Amino acid sequence: MKPGRNDPCPCASGKRFKHCCGRAPGAAPLTVPPDPREIAALLGMVREGQLREAEEQASALLDRQPAAGILWKILSVAVLRQGRDALPALQRAAELMPQDAEAHANLGAELHVRGQPQAALASLRHSLMLQPRNLDALVLAADTQRALAAPRAAVTL
Repeated sequence: MKPGRNDPCPCASGKRFKHCCGRAPGAAPLTVPPDPREIAALLGMVREGQLREAEEQASALLDRQPAAGILWKILSVAVLRQGRDALPALQRAAELMPQDAEAHANLGAELHVRGQPQAALASLRHSLMLQPRNLDALVLAADTQRALAAPRAAVTL
């Protein structure tokens, strides 16, 4: 079933359908959101520690659906849990899912670990704007403020 033009886009980008996957012909190709069963299977793989399989499957799905933010998010988690560089996938997930607090918190956490406090704080603030009571993001934002020599801001958080 096709969503209405002003409905939220099913790809979870945070945009209206008419400004995202439902754009007029010639503006951008119409993309079909991933099948919820495929997403559930990927999440199950990640939950069960089948990280390599989840990474491979998410990558294969992204070949067909490169604008599916949820696939980038799952890919980033699978890659991170393998101890590998997930920054490109984290950035893409946050870009494609501007209304997903978790995607922005994940990106902020990775940027914090990499010693990029300004960029980390921007992502964490975005996450907290969407979900103000996210304790993990609050603590990490406070740690980042402390790293930026802003102890008063850290205490406030």
